[in-house]
Amino acid sequence: MIRKSRIETVEKLRKLFSSQLDILRDRGCPEKILNILAERERYVIPAYLATRVNQKRLPFLPVLTPAHLKLKELMAMLRYKEKRGMVMAEDMEDDRYPIVDVVGSQAYLHTYFDPYHILDVEDGTATEGLDTRSAYRKIVSKDRSPLTVAESISLCIFNNTLLKHSLWALGSRWQREERIPNIYSCLDGTPALFHEDGPRKEELWATASCARRVG
Repeated sequence: MIRKSRIETVEKLRKLFSSQLDILRDRGCPEKILNILAERERYVIPAYLATRVNQKRLPFLPVLTPAHLKLKELMAMLRYKEKRGMVMAEDMEDDRYPIVDVVGSQAYLHTYFDPYHILDVEDGTATEGLDTRSAYRKIVSKDRSPLTVAESISLCIFNNTLLKHSLWALGSRWQREERIPNIYSCLDGTPALFHEDGPRKEELWATASCARRVG
């Protein structure tokens, strides 16, 4: 009985994995990147099954990295009705002032150059309304990691997070001024990427997190 249950669980996870690739394909993701992600299935699902998770969270999400696609290309995959996501600050695409990931020193928290997956993803509900410092402390106290800007974009591609709250990407900083990237909805619903000084506290803002990264 236990074996049958595990087989059913694996099959559900495989269908989820495949459906996420289909969404990326529909949003114009290059086949080269999709092929890289497809090869990760044999690592991602076992890693998820071996991780202590909360069933209410998202099992895993693919992450497309700025090393392969520019931020404006990543944001364009984020949709609200007919509207595509936009980068509101042109200087965020300036190679002289790159966005850097600052997720932590633990080995399992580092990000990757190539596309990868994040596991056991919490959409930010747990930190909604907290200032950015308090949100960071709460996340790391649970042995979790705040999402980077690329990971936060991925969350919004696959989940209606922006209908609930805006997101601080506390796992990243805009190197020029140590500002925090953030994703929010404009008045017309257009998803937007910008950066702000921290620490900040806003009622309908939050920070999403993950338990692991697998690349």
